[in-house]
Amino acid sequence: MKELENIKDHILVCLSSSPSNKKVIDTASRMAKVFNAEFTALYIESANKMSRDNELRLQQNTEFARELGANIVTLSGEDIAFQVSEYAKKSQVTKIILGRSGYRPNRLFTPPNFVDKIIKYSPEIEIYIIPDKAQKMYFGQQENKKNKFSIFSYPGLTISILILLLFDYFFTEPRFSLAISGFPVVFLILFVFVYFVAIINQKQKDAMLREIQLTKEKEDILQAKNELIIKNKQEEMRSTLLRAISHDLRTPLTGISGFAEILLKNSNILSEDKKQHIYSDIYDDSIWLLNLVENLLAITRFDKNEIKLNKESEYISDVIRDVVSHLGRKKEKFFIHINVEKENLSAYMDSRLISQVIFNLVDNAMKYSPEGTNIVIKAEADGNDLKISVIDEGAGISDEDKAKIFDMFYTVNNKIADGRRGLGLGLALCKAVIEAHGGKVNIMDNKPCGTIFSFDIKSDVENNNE
Repeated sequence: MKELENIKDHILVCLSSSPSNKKVIDTASRMAKVFNAEFTALYIESANKMSRDNELRLQQNTEFARELGANIVTLSGEDIAFQVSEYAKKSQVTKIILGRSGYRPNRLFTPPNFVDKIIKYSPEIEIYIIPDKAQKMYFGQQENKKNKFSIFSYPGLTISILILLLFDYFFTEPRFSLAISGFPVVFLILFVFVYFVAIINQKQKDAMLREIQLTKEKEDILQAKNELIIKNKQEEMRSTLLRAISHDLRTPLTGISGFAEILLKNSNILSEDKKQHIYSDIYDDSIWLLNLVENLLAITRFDKNEIKLNKESEYISDVIRDVVSHLGRKKEKFFIHINVEKENLSAYMDSRLISQVIFNLVDNAMKYSPEGTNIVIKAEADGNDLKISVIDEGAGISDEDKAKIFDMFYTVNNKIADGRRGLGLGLALCKAVIEAHGGKVNIMDNKPCGTIFSFDIKSDVENNNE
């Protein structure tokens, strides 16, 4: 179907205040029906003012085109032919229908008229000319004398002729007269010379104006393209998030509802130990959901640039111990060590967000490490920075995964101890928080096995030196 749409004809007709524009519109409408084509009527609005009669005629022609099923489009510009051509290219127009009088300009002494320009600008588009001796190209204005060549339409030419006449009047014999008996040939040569110089100057000016218009249009197109890319990325992220949530929330929610149902129906026959085990499972699932929602809300705020850091000088040892106290029952299955170089190590930080970073890193280490292994949370001074590391003894992370692990929604394929697959938000959030603090997150191998996640933030140097 897409291929058929790509080859479908698109017919364009130009709206004007010309009396015979209706004939051109009607012809274009008939062609659109024959070719089963899309039908567009284009009006180029210029700075030149129209008379009341022309305004009324333009309205009538526009309404006539609308009644015949045309899609009405209005653009602004001074080089009408160029604007029509650019719109035709961008809109994949295959045929342009134009009106034309029986008058054909002299190619030597006049610049190309409107139709000639359209043919020049759009060689790949079929151009159909509807002859009519009464046809005039108004295009929303009275006959534009700038589109016709005359002595007075080019200031440079007028000035040049004036200079020739002054030269003849003051410096040639007989002086103080406009007689040219002394140098008719020279005068003719100079006249032809300045004539063509004026034409060239005007063409250069027109070319420069077209270049400016084209540059602006390219910038507008680029801006629109970038906005579309951003919008598509946001839509893609939203779709990915919805898919991930629908998949990854099902497991803990199913567990909570299932355990709750068991307690409701079998509470009288369950032993106290069995009940405690079910309570613990419900608690673990609810904590997992709570952490997921916290990460989701935080990363969404960062993506919208709505986050504000509340930095204060905090002792890193207090922050780490607070994180460990909130790790839940899972921490009992590991040997977690806190290694702080000095108790008074402190840094300017948003302690809530830094706590969430450390929590995510430790939680990630517990997910991918065997039970009974060591997890070390280390803090040390590194020049004017404070370096925090989380070291585990898990299976490690491949080089391929290391390059992508901080991307949103990316998860490694290593087996997770509790069987849950995360949304891939935790490490993306870590990166966003640390970069907002002016730091950087690093990842490296822990020899002989495991992974080291580390990040640095600016330390409170004065407090650390006390």
